[in-house]
Amino acid sequence: MRVELLELVERCSADEVIDRCKQEYGFEPELILPGQLEKEAALIDEDREMLRIAEMLCLLEANPHRRVLAPGGLGTISLVMKCQILKRWRCSVFLDCGVWVAYDVASVSLV
Repeated sequence: MRVELLELVERCSADEVIDRCKQEYGFEPELILPGQLEKEAALIDEDREMLRIAEMLCLLEANPHRRVLAPGGLGTISLVMKCQILKRWRCSVFLDCGVWVAYDVASVSLV
């Protein structure tokens, strides 16, 4: 049943998942959508930071050359990758002043 539910979640919208679970499995699932966790549960700061990074990575995957505000100023992200040495997500930012700098994804925010 777990595999069937995972496949259902991958293929269908949230409303379709709820309807199919009611019809085929006899229960109504509680769906927790991105961003909803922070509102409903008391998360520790580390969890909040991981959620923020995950949301940022999803946005950057859809549009990799996003404008960001980095510690060094405004710029454009050119590359995002997980650093195997630091064990953190890092991004290369081309700052408006003409300098390339690498930052932790956690230290930049979308403009």
